[in-house]
This record gives sequence, structure tokens and C-alpha cells, in this order.
Amino acid sequence: MILAITGFTASGKDTLAKELSKSFNFVTPTTTRPRREGEVDNYHFIPKDQFMSNIEQKKFIEHRSYNTNYKGVKDIWYYGTAYSDISPGTNIVVTDLEGLQYFKNSEIPVKSVFLNVDVETRRDRCKSRGDYDETEFLRRLVDDANKYPLIRILSEVDRVLVNASLEESIEKVHELLCE
Repeated sequence: MILAITGFTASGKDTLAKELSKSFNFVTPTTTRPRREGEVDNYHFIPKDQFMSNIEQKKFIEHRSYNTNYKGVKDIWYYGTAYSDISPGTNIVVTDLEGLQYFKNSEIPVKSVFLNVDVETRRDRCKSRGDYDETEFLRRLVDDANKYPLIRILSEVDRVLVNASLEESIEKVHELLCE
């Protein structure tokens, strides 16, 4: 089974996934984006040409791209989830609604949550990462508004969680998995 965690920028997706990985398999995604300072083992970092080759070889269950403007440099970052990273049991993935649709179209059962949190908390979380860029944050807010209209969120995910408390979010995820 796959538990897909999705949500707005800096809504706590990776933090929740990391905590849940103590009980379940966390599926490490593959990306072409640059590694953040101090970041270890959060992603499989690969060059774009290798990522494109993996797409052609159908190695990903899902993949997606994001237009970025990080530190004034426009780029496209790619993310994907490899079939080879899925294990028996419950697998935790962090994705967006587009990625969620790929998972739902696979042969693997899926449950999903969407994390919501207020904008100021999201800004504070981005700043705490140590590589905050206001232009990129604002671009991501606009992108979130376009990608995540409320009607789409409510129609595509199993639960919407206000991620103000990690412990409460973990409890609600466990409740969902028991259904």
C-alpha cells in the first residue's frame, strides 16, 4: 500500500513522512534539484539526463516537473518515484496531486492526505531551511494556488489535515490507515 502525503509548499510533508518512516517504509524520491546545504539522504540526486533516461526506461511509477526561479536562476526540477523503491507493506511517499493520480492509476492500493498550514508558518519553515529566497517562496505560493484549488483537494484526497501539530497529524494518519 502507498500512503501519499501531499500539500502546500512547506506544509510539513517531509517532516510527517520522516516521522512515519519510523513505522513504515519511506520511499526516497529521485530529483534533479540541487541539494540543500546540510541535506542528506532525503532524495536520490541525479543529473537531468539520467532522469530523462529513467523516464524512457519506464523506471518511475510517477514523475513530475516544476519550473523554478531559485536564487534568480530559472530552471526545471524533476521529481519521481522509482518502482524499485517500493517495498511490501505500507510505503510513504511525498508527492503533489499530479503524482497522486499516477499512484492511483497503478496496481498498488493508495490512501492519501493533504497537509494544510497557514502562509506565515510556511514562510517560517522555508526560512528555517537556511536557503530562503522570497522570490521563489512567492512563486511557489502562486503555484500552490493554481495547482491546489480547494475543490480539487477535496475530490482527490482521503483526508485534509491542518498540520499544526505533528503528533496530531501522525494520529490522524494512523486512523486513516486502519480504515
